[in-house]
Amino acid sequence: MRGTRGCALGTLAAIVAASSLTVTAVQDQAPAPTFRTSADAVSVEASVRREKRPVTGLKITDFELLDNGVRQEISDLSYERLPIDVTVVLDVSASVTGAVLDQLRQSIRQLKMDLGSRDRLKLIAFNMQVRRLADFEAPASAADSAMKGMTWTEGF
Repeated sequence: MRGTRGCALGTLAAIVAASSLTVTAVQDQAPAPTFRTSADAVSVEASVRREKRPVTGLKITDFELLDNGVRQEISDLSYERLPIDVTVVLDVSASVTGAVLDQLRQSIRQLKMDLGSRDRLKLIAFNMQVRRLADFEAPASAADSAMKGMTWTEGF
């Protein structure tokens, strides 16, 4: 028994000594610098949808904002419509003629009218080849020119 207790005390003394060495080593290191800042306002973006459609007409009272469980005051609410990029790929093979071709042209015209001033349209045509007709950077009239100048049955 006595030998076991002596061994246990020796182990305990070694652990205490190691602990004091570790504490001393940590105390010798310089403390990490602390930076403090504050903000008067923070912008939070949110998208509210119901059945994959945007919900409109919301007021500040319809929102709750928490920071680490603490309720925050919402001082302003604004809505913004973001621009979209639309790429249309057109089949210009010999199979697209007559009423189908007329409907395709009308659909492109309607799409252009529905786009906002910041929205962008790209037109790509394909048959045996792929060709970019109007790119995002091109002015809106470029899509009209591309549609008029194209021989649809030949493609290019």
